Amino acid sequence: MQNPNYTEWKATLRNGCDYFILVAGAFIAGIALISKQDKGQFSEWPTQLQPVLLWFLQNNWWFVLGLTALAAIAKIIKERLDRTWVWTAVQAIVDRIQTEAFAQQPGYAHHHRATLFRHQRCKWWPFPLRYFVDPPGKRRWPCSGWLVPAIRSGHTTQHTTTYFLAPDDADKAEGVVGHIWASNKEVALAAGTALRRNADDVAIADYAGKTFVSATWAKHELSNDKVLAASFRGIPVEGKAGRKWGVLILDSRDPDAAMKANLNIAPYAYCLGKLLERV
Repeated sequence: MQNPNYTEWKATLRNGCDYFILVAGAFIAGIALISKQDKGQFSEWPTQLQPVLLWFLQNNWWFVLGLTALAAIAKIIKERLDRTWVWTAVQAIVDRIQTEAFAQQPGYAHHHRATLFRHQRCKWWPFPLRYFVDPPGKRRWPCSGWLVPAIRSGHTTQHTTTYFLAPDDADKAEGVVGHIWASNKEVALAAGTALRRNADDVAIADYAGKTFVSATWAKHELSNDKVLAASFRGIPVEGKAGRKWGVLILDSRDPDAAMKANLNIAPYAYCLGKLLERV
């Protein structure tokens, strides 16, 4: 997942890049102006400066190339810092969504989460290698299309390996997240009760059927000592030019919490989409 951390020194560095780009542009313009001057005009300058000016005229292209390269590097650094700022803002919004949606719910914050999934065409090393396991015919290839967690509320459960198949063939989309992506509308869904490691095969099969995953997937998650959520509510998020960017989803171990979340999720999804146009 993304690790937004727009600290004060990064803000200072970003401002410094802005100033450097302006100063470099001014120097390049000045060099170009001086280069157009007739060498004879420099005879009016102090004698001590004339050799320096002549040398500068003969080698000014080095300065132009150097300043151009440094300005390009500064621009790249600034753009990366801009993206960090965006992700910091997105993290703050996702945290706020979780707080508002589950304000009345007891328990730890990671029992009631908000997660932003990003759709990416390729995932070259989806571990475990899901495109070799059942059920067959799901086309789980590296470039089938995947929904991968980008930002999650809170400070725990951040290092997750949970991701879902989201191919062009919408019928083969995986998980509640994939179902939201395929349906392209807000979805609220209850799976009964949260699934834990000691669940039997009947409970796992029932849960898998309700949440659009395979029993194999559910068993793998449970083998890692995870608790699978009991209720979900999510909405697609649009990015640049109205294209689908990903999915914002609430999940909870409580069977009703996400269904009854005290939150108008659509405006939040719209605001997130506008921010995400820049990444």
